[in-house]
Amino acid sequence: MTKVYLLQNQDGYFLNNQQEWVDGGDAKRIYRTVHKDEALNTKAEITVKFADIRIEIITCGTNDKGIPQIPDSLLPDLSPTLDIETEPASHAQQNDSLQAYESNTQDMPTGDTLGSEIKQSANDISPQLATPLPEEDNP
Repeated sequence: MTKVYLLQNQDGYFLNNQQEWVDGGDAKRIYRTVHKDEALNTKAEITVKFADIRIEIITCGTNDKGIPQIPDSLLPDLSPTLDIETEPASHAQQNDSLQAYESNTQDMPTGDTLGSEIKQSANDISPQLATPLPEEDNP
């Protein structure tokens, strides 16, 4: 068993051969080197480009084919953290949502009345202005 050096970021992901961070599930594609100085140089190059990344050099063994044998304790936790609704909303739920939307929007001014409401609001504050807003005739 050969000892190799891997690069792991602060989130537990490993650097692969394409300079991308991966979860380590496909260990044969992970960047690895038998030389610690190469690992240090690669770490330095990445941290110069991306100052917010924190990298640790990990040592592990390989199998007969040279593929790293990463302990499970070093792999990132990929369990979902959000509760995602798997069932689509029922017709009744969709109908309830539509009714709630309609009841919230029925008191909103339409395009016809919105202009006059803005004009009235402007006239309400016009005494505070140096000159009042002119009246317009609407047919």
